[in-house]
Amino acid sequence: MNRWTVLAAGATLLFAAPAVHLLSALWAPAGEHWPFIQTHWLPQYAFNSLWLSATSALAAAALGTVLAWLETAYDVPLRRLWHGALVLPLAVPPYIAAFVYNHFLGYTGWVQSFLREIIGLPPEAAYLHIPPPALAVFIYVLFLYPYVYLIVLGDLARQDAAVIESARLLGAGPVRTFFRVVVPMSRRSIVAGGLFVAFEVLGDYGLAAYFGIPTLSTGIVQAWFGLYDLPAAERLAACFLIGLIGLIMLERLITRRKLPYTPRPRPLSRQALRGGRAALALLVHVIPLVFGVFIPLAQLVAFFRAALAAGTVHALWTPLGNTVALSVLGAAGITAVATLVTAVARHFPTRVTSAFPEVMLAAYAVPGAVVAVGVLGLLLPLKTLFSFGWMVTDTPLMLLYAYLARYLAVGVETMRAAGERLGRRYFDAARLAGAPPWRAFWRGEAPLLLPAFISSMLLAWIELAKELPLALLLRPFDFETLATTAFLYAGDERLIQAAAPSLIIIGVGALSVIWMMRGKR
Repeated sequence: MNRWTVLAAGATLLFAAPAVHLLSALWAPAGEHWPFIQTHWLPQYAFNSLWLSATSALAAAALGTVLAWLETAYDVPLRRLWHGALVLPLAVPPYIAAFVYNHFLGYTGWVQSFLREIIGLPPEAAYLHIPPPALAVFIYVLFLYPYVYLIVLGDLARQDAAVIESARLLGAGPVRTFFRVVVPMSRRSIVAGGLFVAFEVLGDYGLAAYFGIPTLSTGIVQAWFGLYDLPAAERLAACFLIGLIGLIMLERLITRRKLPYTPRPRPLSRQALRGGRAALALLVHVIPLVFGVFIPLAQLVAFFRAALAAGTVHALWTPLGNTVALSVLGAAGITAVATLVTAVARHFPTRVTSAFPEVMLAAYAVPGAVVAVGVLGLLLPLKTLFSFGWMVTDTPLMLLYAYLARYLAVGVETMRAAGERLGRRYFDAARLAGAPPWRAFWRGEAPLLLPAFISSMLLAWIELAKELPLALLLRPFDFETLATTAFLYAGDERLIQAAAPSLIIIGVGALSVIWMMRGKR
């Protein structure tokens, strides 16, 4: 085992340590509040989390699959526009959409104001109440369906058109062809996309906390911030982590199952739509964009204009500077560690080194609240054991470490894909010329991997700029980011002050979407 393999193994263990620490908490003494949590909190929180994730995943899978099929099989009006536009709801984090829609549907919002002032309904008749869980599912579906859409769209592009055209020739109509042929052929990608949505819902903290829905993520935060019982929070997070490991194993089992396919598939010829069918297909495309892009942006712009008129736009230089500094440092660290781990797995392949990237990819499914509690339990003892421990626990270093532990998968996926395309020929040629491994990589591969370095940095920076639960739990005193600033303003019902940081975060998210779609061309 060479020193590069040892270094990669050390990096993997370092950033997997929070999860390992949480699993060890199951055998540690429970906190004083654990019996109460186990009896009164855990069943309700687990049920709410499972219900929200399952319902949202099913609905998002249905919407994303229908949109992907329409894009693949039919010549929808303005088709080139919809291909990129349907992914734009990903730019809006669900916790921002939560307070936007809460106001939009509230008493002073546009909907009830329209019913009272334009339609003329009395206030009691115009009152509109949507239960928070139902509104949460609506928001999750609306802003997470693009994950399913992208996965299914890519899968349909690899399917052979002969099967679908045979069904049409045998007299099957559009609906029957979709349910009897398209859905069974794409079941693996549909399930994979639905599970991805389920992971996102399970890991969400901001939306559930804003609506007051008790879930496992909010329970973990409440056990630490409300009860100040870190051992109990660790045990609750460990139970959550075990359930996630089971879901990850299920996802890997489903997505790795081989399905028959044609090596050189013939693309499906799109059918032209006319009349009512064209209008219906156009409506199906417009509705997600209206509710997922235009309404949130219009409401936030209205908030921002109101803040400007009232003179209550607070300076955002400090949270903006904190966000940029942490995101840039985190993105650089993620890219560096991902490059090390993927290069070692590619150039020194063994069962052990091949597992390093897989461990980091699996960590992406772990929610931020779970990672935060694992980091707290792992690093807080440093403050009492070492005189310099405060330099880690009382500074942004702890938050930076958590960023890397949570988002290394972004860099690993990018660098591994670039490395697989590059191969080993340049590295092997340099090694045959007598260069040591580090020089063979630096001189032979690094210049060719420069675009992947930039992509990894940008994607990681965008993910870190939007991160909420890690920043809420681990930030030092009086240290705010754009995400925490927007969330805390919204929690205090100071929505017009929350507009400016929210618009910046959405702009960062839009950059992510544009970059992602640019890479798919």
